[in-house]
Amino acid sequence: MQQCLKVVLILPFFLFTFLLSGQQGSVSPYSRFGIGDFQSQHHARLQGMGGASLAVIDSLNINLDNPASLTGIGYTTFELGFHFGNYRQQQENPSIDFTNSLSGLQYLSVGISPKKWWGTGFSFRPYTFKGYDISTTRSGPDSITVLDNYQGKGGLSQITWSNGFQVAEGLSIGANASYLFGTVEEENFLDFSSGLYNTFIEEAVNYKGFKFDFGAQYRHQLENNLMLSAGLTFSNASSLDATLNQRLYSITSSGTIIDTLNSTEDILSEATLPTEFGIGLHLAKRSTTEKHLNAWGFGLDYHNYQGSKYKSYRGTNDLTDAFRIEVGGFVTPILLKEGSGVKKGYVRKVEYRIGGYFENTPLVVGGEQLKDYGITFGLGLPVSKGKKMPGEVRYSQINLALSLGQRGTLDKGLIQESYLKFHLGLTLNDKWFKKYKYY
Repeated sequence: MQQCLKVVLILPFFLFTFLLSGQQGSVSPYSRFGIGDFQSQHHARLQGMGGASLAVIDSLNINLDNPASLTGIGYTTFELGFHFGNYRQQQENPSIDFTNSLSGLQYLSVGISPKKWWGTGFSFRPYTFKGYDISTTRSGPDSITVLDNYQGKGGLSQITWSNGFQVAEGLSIGANASYLFGTVEEENFLDFSSGLYNTFIEEAVNYKGFKFDFGAQYRHQLENNLMLSAGLTFSNASSLDATLNQRLYSITSSGTIIDTLNSTEDILSEATLPTEFGIGLHLAKRSTTEKHLNAWGFGLDYHNYQGSKYKSYRGTNDLTDAFRIEVGGFVTPILLKEGSGVKKGYVRKVEYRIGGYFENTPLVVGGEQLKDYGITFGLGLPVSKGKKMPGEVRYSQINLALSLGQRGTLDKGLIQESYLKFHLGLTLNDKWFKKYKYY
């Protein structure tokens, strides 16, 4: 209990860190589309398994990808995660090769199991991110050369309350209620070679609104301590309130403002987030001695995103329908063969993870629907449990994950992104809602 209380005391510090984390600068030109690049919602443990999570049931780790899984939480759990990404963008015509990076807090979550049939949790996570700086040249009237420069920054965050309920033997349902909020700032600088009509447009859009996700899981006990589970998720279309502030300036080539041509304040609109659904399967083998642990597990997920139903605050849509496939698994060597004669070195207690994913993204550029694919690796490093009172339960783990992937293509003059993402997570477990007995 004392361990978890220490975490509670430092949560405001990490919340402040999240708000100030690396959400500035140019990261990806593809973040210009929609409301930005969607950030991974997977915790570090699941990230190492390709993100396959919809049917995963875990008593020691929070799985908000499917809120129905919260009924499996056996302990009060705190999770904190950071991400560090390195992105290389390449283009053949014109020849471009440069590198960007992005880092920050990825999630801050707590899960509690007040009753055997009820699990609940709260989380704070980034939802989307915009960070781009794009310049193009075109020919205007009277042989005037026009330089267009587009820049964007900002993004949306979400606060989520999750609940899972066991409604029958082996069957659970759940729901996530998320409040989305944030500001996206975009600029457009038009530089004419004549220097007479240079204009600068800046706009800031403040978003806020609710999003709801629903999930279900069914688990079936097989022979030889095998557990087969299936998961379903559904997110209904959601509307976000959008408040637009826009200004249009006449400027010099050096950027000095000459005059304000137009200004609009607090124009109300809305953006529509489309429907999503997913289905997953997971097979795991229970440990015979550590009842709260699995010796190994393997999962497969399919996600569908109806991007063609997206609507921006302008009433336009630059996305299309998409799907994503995730596959991955894990193994803990010491739990494969249990008994008094089994070696118990630390490396055998580590959980080893591997996975992969393929996505037909909702982005269409130059008539080409972009693909995103990669492989993942992960480690679950157990931390010393320390001294415990009689009946007290504590379990801590450091989770590491590495993603190597590629988005886009060099065909048709497009930009190809190669990226390496590192995820660091900390999981702390304690037993609450239990009275310890001392003799």
